Amino acid sequence: MKLLQNKLAVCVLGILAIAIVAYNFGAFKTSKKHLPSASKSEKTKVEKNKTSNKATSSNNPKASGGHGEQAPLPMDISLVKMRLSQWVQAPGRDPFQHFSKQPDYAGVAAFLKLSAVWRQTRTRLAVINQKVLEEGDIIEDYRIERIEGERVLVDGPIGLEPLELELA
Repeated sequence: MKLLQNKLAVCVLGILAIAIVAYNFGAFKTSKKHLPSASKSEKTKVEKNKTSNKATSSNNPKASGGHGEQAPLPMDISLVKMRLSQWVQAPGRDPFQHFSKQPDYAGVAAFLKLSAVWRQTRTRLAVINQKVLEEGDIIEDYRIERIEGERVLVDGPIGLEPLELELA
């Protein structure tokens, strides 16, 4: 790191850092006054186009303005009135409703039995229902998400559930 002990190198790096920060904040962006000026004939053509656009936009309210703006589309009030009663009376399913566990669901322990867990350097294995499985395997519609020290997290019909190791 002898480069950073050199005063000239530190000064150059400091100036470069200041220039990068200034560029990111827009200090070097070109403005209209720095652009080359157009000829008088081009300026008059542009002004004529602007006035013609204003005239057409004042005559036609649906026409777009000179800046690429579009007038909003009119709303079909009769369609809104026709469907309003359906929207108010039948809101359908609440998208913010939280689905909790079903009361008759016994849990993952009723279907699967964790007998052993092996944690090796490259893989983690678990014995579930007398089958050796690893993370990502599927057994009886349950996907093994993560194998930990004394439990396995499985993804089932109600979401992520822990399957605990049964000790004798």
